[in-house]
Amino acid sequence: MPNLSRTLRKEYMKKPLRILDFKINPLSQFDVWLAEAIKAKISEPNAAALATADSHGRPSARFVLIKGVNNKGITFFTNYLSRKGAEIKKQPWVALVIYWPKLSRQIRIEGRAVKLGSAESDKYFNSRPRGAQVAATVSQQSQKLSSYEDLLARFELADESLPTRSVKRPTNWGGYIVKPTRFEFWQGQRNRMHQRVEYHRIRGRWRRYILSP
Repeated sequence: MPNLSRTLRKEYMKKPLRILDFKINPLSQFDVWLAEAIKAKISEPNAAALATADSHGRPSARFVLIKGVNNKGITFFTNYLSRKGAEIKKQPWVALVIYWPKLSRQIRIEGRAVKLGSAESDKYFNSRPRGAQVAATVSQQSQKLSSYEDLLARFELADESLPTRSVKRPTNWGGYIVKPTRFEFWQGQRNRMHQRVEYHRIRGRWRRYILSP
């Protein structure tokens, strides 16, 4: 096995951040960095690793796509009966991590995941391509399959039988909003002197700190 600490070592050369330029609200700062990631043409800049834990505290993680950011929090959609949905139901505290190597930036978010209302989930579901809508009706996410071919057959059958103009959102599919209590913005710097800016929500107000790398 190669010595990964040597062969994959990278020096970060980005310009240092001006901490005073950071927004007071981390969700506003998130918007700024996301816009810069989109401008840099990063592939799927809204992809985030979502970490959940079961009732015994055993963690699991997977990538989801962030579909909305506002003053209330960060939104993503999934099957409520999936592993992550089941874990969120029992233990709603989650973490999100976004990493953009091209920009040498990382964002960490911690907060409580809460189901979106039916109207909001319907609105997003109705905006999805038909194929994605049909897939949501046939996929029993995280459940064992007899074969992948069986899943494809169920998809084809549903695609033929469901209305051509509108597919109703399954009740077990919808959105969550992560209501954040902590943010961390990380910028890689030379000599591993990385810059870290943390926001912590205390009694309804955001406090901002600089952390040692």
